[in-house]
Formats: sequence, C-alpha cells, structure tokens
Amino acid sequence: MKAPDEQTVANAVAVAAAAVAAYNHRRAVVVLLGDAAPSYPGIDPRLYDGSTIEAAAVKAYLAALDVPLFVWSVAGGAGGPLTRAWGPAEDVSTKGKLKKAFKNLKAVLESQRIVWFSGRHLPQRITLDTAATPLRLAR
Repeated sequence: MKAPDEQTVANAVAVAAAAVAAYNHRRAVVVLLGDAAPSYPGIDPRLYDGSTIEAAAVKAYLAALDVPLFVWSVAGGAGGPLTRAWGPAEDVSTKGKLKKAFKNLKAVLESQRIVWFSGRHLPQRITLDTAATPLRLAR
C-alpha cells in the first residue's frame, strides 16, 4: 500500500470525470475503495489521500457535469477514513453484493439518453415537453 501522500484518489476521480464527460455516450464514475489505511505517525487519519483537491470538490464537479458517482467499498461496512470522505459507500465485499452494485450501475447507465440538436442553440432557450416522457436538459 502506498503512503497517504502518494495516494491521489480525488485527483484520479476528477480526471476520470473529465474523461467521461468528453465523450458523447452513457457515463458514470465508480470509486472502488479498499480497507482502512494503516496508521502513519504524524498524519491525521482523516487525510489518507495526497490529492491536491478534496473529495467534496470532486463530487461537486461530477454533479455539475451530470456524471453519476458510485462509491463502492470492498472493506465492508463503513470502510476507513478515505471511504468516509467520499460519503456513503455501497458494500461490495462479497460476490453477491458486487453483482447487486453492478446491476444498479447498469440500470443507471441504461437510463441515460443523449439528444443532439442541429444548428446553434443557446441551452437556456431550449425547452422540453416532459408530458410524454421524463426528460432532463443536460447542462
């Protein structure tokens, strides 16, 4: 296991968010976190990530891009300090739990749709009629 200042989970998730947002297809980001990090002398146990940005900022970035975030924990239960920084994590510590989490991820991906409009349009000038089907305008 790398020392806390060598782990850059938040940075990696932000890069993944930018990468998936650049493509015009269904998208999501999955953060798979392991067991609680070991104790390192002189390091605050809440800071097990040497990223230059915080998990909360990355989560806000993903929300602004409309990219769903899934946090999975192989540690079971609440996980360690890093898992708690990302918020509630889905327990994927067994094969059955992993299958369930993957099924949920697949359902979210299958529900996503991308609509293209021909020509130049300002997003704030486009309105959608949600009477027939539930639609949401992407930002």
